[in-house]
Amino acid sequence: MDETGVVSKDAIAAIKGTQKKLVLDMGDGIKWVINGSDVSKVPAKDVNMSVTVDSKKIPEDVIKAAKIEKDAKKLVQISLAHEGEFGFKPVLSIDLGKTYAGKYANLYYYNTKTKALEGQMSVKIADDGSALFTFTHASDYVISVTDQAAIDNKKAAPKSGDDNEVATYVCLLGLAMVAITAATYRKKKACK
Repeated sequence: MDETGVVSKDAIAAIKGTQKKLVLDMGDGIKWVINGSDVSKVPAKDVNMSVTVDSKKIPEDVIKAAKIEKDAKKLVQISLAHEGEFGFKPVLSIDLGKTYAGKYANLYYYNTKTKALEGQMSVKIADDGSALFTFTHASDYVISVTDQAAIDNKKAAPKSGDDNEVATYVCLLGLAMVAITAATYRKKKACK
């Protein structure tokens, strides 16, 4: 990474599919960690991983409409320089202050189309005051610090709308095995 916060696509390609981690210290208590096993796609060009804290890119009326200020001990706006999907899942470590250790950091995405905040995840703030957020998409966000988790992580990022997919496939596989066994048995019995 150079001083501008840009990480080369070659560095990401080098760790893809491995357990190696690329740690980018952005300064001011902000770090990115990119695990090679979380790289699904190497970007076509270098990626600007810069983070602007207190960016003020989200209008105050949007924050007020979301009603996240009421119970918040602290609000922080962050803007990620990269736009759109990463192709990997970088983890952002941001220092929110030791004062907030044990409290919850709630991440909200600013949807520019709907002009609304969308809850992404809640994480417990570590003893050192840091919060870790996993990203797939870069944009503008608000972090609110509260005593309790404000976002239900299961509802915030639905995978497919059906949590029973694996169980369904296992049942179908079992039924197929029973059908094949029965057909084979009948065929052997008919041949005798």
